[in-house]
Amino acid sequence: MAPSPLPLPDRSGGEHARYQQFWLDKTGCKPASILLTRGCPFHCDFCSKPVFGDVFRTRSVAKIMDEIDDIKRYGYDQLWIADDCFTLDGAFLEEFCRSLLLSRAGITWTCLARPDGLTDGAIRLMRSAGCVKIYMGLESGDNETLRLMNKKTTVEIGIRAVHKLHDSGIKVGGFFIVGYPGETKDSPEKTFSLALS
Repeated sequence: MAPSPLPLPDRSGGEHARYQQFWLDKTGCKPASILLTRGCPFHCDFCSKPVFGDVFRTRSVAKIMDEIDDIKRYGYDQLWIADDCFTLDGAFLEEFCRSLLLSRAGITWTCLARPDGLTDGAIRLMRSAGCVKIYMGLESGDNETLRLMNKKTTVEIGIRAVHKLHDSGIKVGGFFIVGYPGETKDSPEKTFSLALS
């Protein structure tokens, strides 16, 4: 027998007005966090992903839309999609974006994404569905350090993704690690240079 789906998070006890005012003063919007997927098949050496495990799985888009309606009911106007691998499954990403467009939810959102796998079509669809910013774990400006991290991507892939997102009108935030075990003295300078660029 399959387990029953988890109920919607109970947000009834939150101090929504204070929380929203804090973010409104800082960013001009009122974001609420949401998780749409669980798990990560990658094995980056530094990550805390064992919380959700190696198996990537998605939630029902219909249930996600119910949760978004609930979030909006509390007065939030933006989503912070906090998943490690939200953009990993292209079909799921497309279904989510199209459902948002059909619902006319009128809510913007930000998310995390790996720099690899973001196709031009996915980026256009995400933008039209309300995505305003993507945070990427670029981690380093040095390919050898990325190899040490077991990141399974390259500096060049990250740079291409940043340019594609910028050209689409989606803002980009980058995460970087400096002082990684095994880095050479030159590696942090490459990372600083990439971050500043």
